[in-house]
Amino acid sequence: MCAPAATIRGWAISPSSYTTKPADDVSKASALYTLKKIKTQLATAVSTNGETKANRANLLFLIQNALETK
Repeated sequence: MCAPAATIRGWAISPSSYTTKPADDVSKASALYTLKKIKTQLATAVSTNGETKANRANLLFLIQNALETK
């Protein structure tokens, strides 16, 4: 019988995904690189539209929170 899946921030995590695999580290490194690249692009973007500015500010906030170590 399989153990029930846990949820973390709405994502279902199955017991089989608890093990660390080399591909996981590569995926994490790629995601970290992409987040930092997007953060830099958003920080240097220029727009006069208030809605776009608000959206970019929200994305920067979310990225910053995701990059903080807990």
